[in-house]
Amino acid sequence: MAGIYIHIPFCKTRCIYCDFYSTTLSEFKGRYIQTLCRELEIRRDYLQGAPIETIYLGGGTPSQLTQEDFLQIFETIERVYGMKQVREITLEANPDDLTPEYTRMLATLPFNRISMGIQTFNEKTLQLLKRRHTAPQAIAAVEHCRKAGFQNISIDLIYGLPGETAESWKYDLKQAIALNVEHISAYHLIY
Repeated sequence: MAGIYIHIPFCKTRCIYCDFYSTTLSEFKGRYIQTLCRELEIRRDYLQGAPIETIYLGGGTPSQLTQEDFLQIFETIERVYGMKQVREITLEANPDDLTPEYTRMLATLPFNRISMGIQTFNEKTLQLLKRRHTAPQAIAAVEHCRKAGFQNISIDLIYGLPGETAESWKYDLKQAIALNVEHISAYHLIY
């Protein structure tokens, strides 16, 4: 069994807590996708013929890519490695990117799992973290994914946030559970 992780470093804005490599210089996106596809070709022998079972597009913000970008990536993976045995293909996404139109487009691609960084349902904390979405947008994003046909949705929460109390964390957990998603990840904020 083998998996492929693809890092998409592009973000509209930088969140103040993020330690992952990212850039707001979206003008390099086209060249990056071309180079990424070339690297997939160069590393053909790296997996020594092991079948690919999982593909994970993380970031950064992979939901900044277009349908054409995704098609170029998936066509390269299919040509170089094959995708017949792939069981799970995950896209990390920001809730504000997951509009009805965008989620319908994603549903036409091989993705079968969406992982979204909600982080918290507290509006003031979202602003402090420089997140682009609001709590209502996060809730709507889950609904848009469901309506588009996604049956495997994961959300990320962060605990240990500035000003957080036991009650505010409990509120975040209740909100997350109410969304009835398949997976909830909780990460401790590292200062």
